[in-house]
Amino acid sequence: MLVMTLGVKLHGDYAVPFDDSGRALRELAAKMTAEGYAVNLEIGQRNRVTAQRGPCRMVLRLLDPHGTTNANSVRLLAKEGRVSYLWRGQWRDDLPRFGPLMDYYFNRELARQGIAASRRPVWIAALGKGCETRPDPGFSDIPVMLLRAGV
Repeated sequence: MLVMTLGVKLHGDYAVPFDDSGRALRELAAKMTAEGYAVNLEIGQRNRVTAQRGPCRMVLRLLDPHGTTNANSVRLLAKEGRVSYLWRGQWRDDLPRFGPLMDYYFNRELARQGIAASRRPVWIAALGKGCETRPDPGFSDIPVMLLRAGV
């Protein structure tokens, strides 16, 4: 990966782009509302979407691309229900690591060059006892834009 991106690194801005996660959370809230869920969007300290339809209540958060916040997120969300992950339109029981990280690194280098780039985030979800089945995971394809500082 280093060799493949060395020219890009030498040419571009070294500052790490930041995630526009707020936009992704707002888009998720809008999609869940359109699917008939009552939605509570929290942006700030908690950065999460709580959605309820009938007895099914779920809490969704974005994970950072390195997975460093996973243990804390699992600890917090386990109080809400069974914890699962979503990535690229699929439910998963364990945290996908390699694919999301490579996706982030590749798109981060594009963003450093000023090329519009986004990553496909891993979503972590807590499904309450009232959720007999997992909802359609299509919303997990919402991209997180990578923005250069000062742009």
